[in-house]
Amino acid sequence: MRSLFEYRFEALLHEVDENGVMFPDRLLRHAHDAYEAFLKQRGAPLEMWIAQGVRLPLVHAEAEWRHPIRHGQATTLILSLSRLGDTAFTLGHRVQSVADETLAVVSTTHVHLSPETNTPAPLPPRLRRLLAG
Repeated sequence: MRSLFEYRFEALLHEVDENGVMFPDRLLRHAHDAYEAFLKQRGAPLEMWIAQGVRLPLVHAEAEWRHPIRHGQATTLILSLSRLGDTAFTLGHRVQSVADETLAVVSTTHVHLSPETNTPAPLPPRLRRLLAG
């Protein structure tokens, strides 16, 4: 998998439990934030796609925690394209520490839906090119 984008974040106080460890759902939020930041950095922000009627709902997400992410810990989320299909794409998100230790691995799949039929439709050509790099 070729890296598309790097997104940096720190685990904030409201994202951790009483032991100072990040809640699992917060990791998925950071994965989505990285996806939005990637689109924006490429000049195609998600709000532009939404305004054009492009629908790209998240249909599958999974995460594998390898080490806890702790309060204040600086991390880098490396975004890559895992799969590019006709109507859907899967992004890989590797979360690593400043020492390059893999803390977690996340996978998210989005499908393009036709606004008229609410069924899978071919990905917009511009989005396909952007994802393919």
